[in-house]
Amino acid sequence: MTAHKNAAAFFDLDGTLLAPPSLERRFAGEMIRRGEIGFRASARWLGRIVRLVLEDAELEIPRDTGNRSQSQDGRAEKRRGNPPIAWGEVAAEDKTYLRGLRVSLLEEWIAQQEFVSLGAFPAALARIAWHAAQGHQMFLVTGTLAPLARCVAQKLTQNLAPGTKVGALATELGTANGCFTGEISGPAMTGEEKLRAVALLAAASRLELSHSYAYGNSLADLPMLECVGQAHAVNPSFALAWAARRRNWPVLLWDADGLRGNNATGDPDPAMRRAHFAAGRRP
Repeated sequence: MTAHKNAAAFFDLDGTLLAPPSLERRFAGEMIRRGEIGFRASARWLGRIVRLVLEDAELEIPRDTGNRSQSQDGRAEKRRGNPPIAWGEVAAEDKTYLRGLRVSLLEEWIAQQEFVSLGAFPAALARIAWHAAQGHQMFLVTGTLAPLARCVAQKLTQNLAPGTKVGALATELGTANGCFTGEISGPAMTGEEKLRAVALLAAASRLELSHSYAYGNSLADLPMLECVGQAHAVNPSFALAWAARRRNWPVLLWDADGLRGNNATGDPDPAMRRAHFAAGRRP
């Protein structure tokens, strides 16, 4: 890995930089525990996602079109040529469980999380420090809720040496009167939308994607990974691992205790991590 002017590094968040469970799942679990999100609302949300996934799978099954409604035929035509909808794809777009929840609750919850409690992989922090040392611009590109992503980016920035900043591109949420509407504002930051967001950012900031880096753990990250010169599959799903092998991409295995961090080109010098996480709280 070498430095290059106008190079950037793009990181997926959940499962790539942070250990499971996802930030959104942690937040939702805490709100359910407090009673801020009712059990009925969460159950309805879960049931809606299951129904949409099952309906999509049903449309993929060849059958006598005479037994299908006109609306089903329309959806089947729209889906033709596309892969079946995945669970995560539906969940990324459906935020109805947040409807009526005060925005301040999310902001307060994430602000109260200590940096170490976020569960960042030690090898991920070392990689971020290496990119900081190279002068690369860094961005989180994640399907998680935008307020969560921006706060994590801010916490990373605070724990890096002065002059280094981490930006965030994530799923924006609709709000009204200080509460979430349950709708997303714009497209969910997943799949092809990650590619579109990175391409727009690169054009606006004059970044050279052919010399840039990207890190992801699922097929939702594949379009983003394919648009850069240095793609890395981190703790990849089976499907992404298969895609990475076909493209000769490094596969990185990172864990919470830092015992794994292997890749084809070698890990950044641990001393560099210590130097560039010199400001603020250390991870």
